[in-house]
Amino acid sequence: MVCLLWEFPQNLLGAIVLGFLRAAGRPVKITCDHERLFIRAPVNVSLGMFIFFSPSRSTAGIDPIMRHEYGHSMQSQLLGPFYLIVVGLPSFFLAAHATWHARKYHRLPKKYLERFPERWAENLGRKASPILQDSARY
Repeated sequence: MVCLLWEFPQNLLGAIVLGFLRAAGRPVKITCDHERLFIRAPVNVSLGMFIFFSPSRSTAGIDPIMRHEYGHSMQSQLLGPFYLIVVGLPSFFLAAHATWHARKYHRLPKKYLERFPERWAENLGRKASPILQDSARY
C-alpha cells in the first residue's frame, strides 16, 4: 500500500497507459511478481508498479529490456514522487533521441546506456537479476 501512495504519479500514468493499450485492442500479457506488474506490450516504459516491455530477441535467461525497465522501477521505488522529474523526463528525451537516431542511422547512439539515468537503471536491473525469473515466464 505504501508503494501505491509513494509512487502515485507513476502508478496513475501506468494505469492510464494500460487502459489505452487495452482500449486500442493491443494484446498485453500481465504477470504479477515482486509487487510489480510485468506487462508484455508494444512499448518499453516503467511507471511505478507497471513495467511495460516488448521482449528483445534474447531467447534464454532474463530479457535485457525487462531487466532494464525493472531497474527503472527500482528507481521509482527509491525516488517516489520525484521519479518523473529526476528520471522520467531525462529518460524520455534520451529514448526519443535514440529512436530518432536509430531510424536515421539504423543503430542506437553510442553510449546510450552509459548516460544518466539509463546507466543507473542498468546497474539496478543487473543487481536484481537473481530475483527475476526466466523471461519466458513473463
